[in-house]
Amino acid sequence: MARTQSSRGSNPQAAGLAAGRGLLIVLFAVAIGVLLLARAVGPDTTAVTTGAPDGDQAGTNAAGQPAPATSVVPSTTASTIPPKKEPQTVVVLVANGRGVAGAAKANADALKVQNYNLLSPVDYPNIETSTAVYFRAGYQADALAVAKVLTIDVSKVKELPAAPLPIDVKTANVVVVLGTDGQGLMPS
Repeated sequence: MARTQSSRGSNPQAAGLAAGRGLLIVLFAVAIGVLLLARAVGPDTTAVTTGAPDGDQAGTNAAGQPAPATSVVPSTTASTIPPKKEPQTVVVLVANGRGVAGAAKANADALKVQNYNLLSPVDYPNIETSTAVYFRAGYQADALAVAKVLTIDVSKVKELPAAPLPIDVKTANVVVVLGTDGQGLMPS
């Protein structure tokens, strides 16, 4: 009687190759998961608001056509952003450009709970459509932390412009200007 062999599982060399391929696939999947998790925790891109040099949101491109409101560019690496300082050493000014009574105070109160050094909230002279978190040189990480506390998108964090704002920013290291775009906390 002739003996027949089943093609399944009878070849130890093929079984070893299959196990090796399976292990390789699992390791590859774990590596991808780690990379995706690292990217989610520390994004390597940041949205940057663009516009006309005078701060007008309606900028134009070289062809004279309207420029996009935001674009995505590689962010500065963590090593080039000065480290976040202790909240009590960061002077913050919150301005109400929303036109809703109590908006600046509600956001300032949330920062006070986090021990930020706050100047008295002020009213912005104009109703602003877009919220902004401005920072002085060396305070970018702190502005990002303030934005996080106030649930303001990081794309709204920008360096304090060379042209003065229409408010006295006094000694503030970070200036929050609340706009009507729904960013930041609402008064209760």
